Amino acid sequence: MARGGLTNDMAGDFHDLLDVYAKQLQGRPANLALLFAGTFMERFGSLDPADRYYFKTHAPTIELLRGKAGLIHEVTMAFLIKRMKSLQRHE
Repeated sequence: MARGGLTNDMAGDFHDLLDVYAKQLQGRPANLALLFAGTFMERFGSLDPADRYYFKTHAPTIELLRGKAGLIHEVTMAFLIKRMKSLQRHE
């Protein structure tokens, strides 16, 4: 799937891929991003099933963000975590 192949079972193949990433990310900050991505895909599915891979030779990877990209990630995640916690208090 990461090489741009087709699948007849997007949800099943996606869960298999998430399991592989989850084992590698256990205990690392990127695990939260993986959880968000998994939840998004479960609720909304692929944005464009006909063309899921815009760059045909690229495969998804997980990389520790540094510098400006890392700062943007940290600020975004802090906001999302704070928002999630505030919503939990209202339930």
